[in-house]
Amino acid sequence: MTADDEPTTGPGPDEELEQELDRLYAAAPGDFTAMRTAVAKRLRQARRRDAAAAVAALRRPTVAAWVVNGLSRSAPATLR
Repeated sequence: MTADDEPTTGPGPDEELEQELDRLYAAAPGDFTAMRTAVAKRLRQARRRDAAAAVAALRRPTVAAWVVNGLSRSAPATLR
C-alpha cells in the first residue's frame, strides 16, 4: 500500500472551504475584506478558479448582520 492508497482522515476541499467561510463570517467586519482576498488567492493558487471567483464576490456583512450571525452561532435559542 502506498501513501496515495491511504484513506484521508481530514476534511475534503469543499469541507475546508466551508470552514474557511465560517471563519470569514465569524471574524470582525473590518477583517472581512483582507480575509476574503486571502481565501480567494489560495483558491486561485489551487486552480479552483470558480470557487475563487465565488469567494471574491462575497459581500462584507453589515455590523447588524454580523451581530445576528454571531448570536446564531453562540446562542441559537436566543434568536428563537
